[in-house]
Amino acid sequence: MEQRFFPQEEYTNGDFQAVQIPICHPDRPEKPLDTWVPLTPIEEMAKQEYDVLIVGTGAGASAVAWKLAQEEGIEDKKIGMIDAGGLYIPTHVNNIPTLEGRRDAYRFNEKISRPIGEPDLPASKQVIGFGGKAIMWGELRFGFSRMNLPFGQFRMMILNRIMN
Repeated sequence: MEQRFFPQEEYTNGDFQAVQIPICHPDRPEKPLDTWVPLTPIEEMAKQEYDVLIVGTGAGASAVAWKLAQEEGIEDKKIGMIDAGGLYIPTHVNNIPTLEGRRDAYRFNEKISRPIGEPDLPASKQVIGFGGKAIMWGELRFGFSRMNLPFGQFRMMILNRIMN
């Protein structure tokens, strides 16, 4: 794909000079994306062997994946991640104007959540899917503590044993 540029212009203000801005061609992709993140069908994953298989894509599982990605020699390992649900939304629910005033109706849809507190807490739901739970709860982010806690050392010892 050849790039074209706007001509470069000089302005009288010596502090500012226009830069060349690439113009994107309106070429259509050969195949449109079905999802906002690359996925591998579970049937295809079942045919593979993995050094580590992370079950779930929630905040804790994502923290494990992030920590593994920072480990030395990880590029030689095959890591998989699976989740019971489908794709959710790639942004915080408050960023979706079409959900204004209807967020609960979406959150409590049986296709993406299931009750966990009935009959005493009927509004308690578990959202099942990739990209949903933490962003729905106000963009919570969990990670490993920077403190040297014995439990953290134990967790890393287990990960190192699995990886080696």
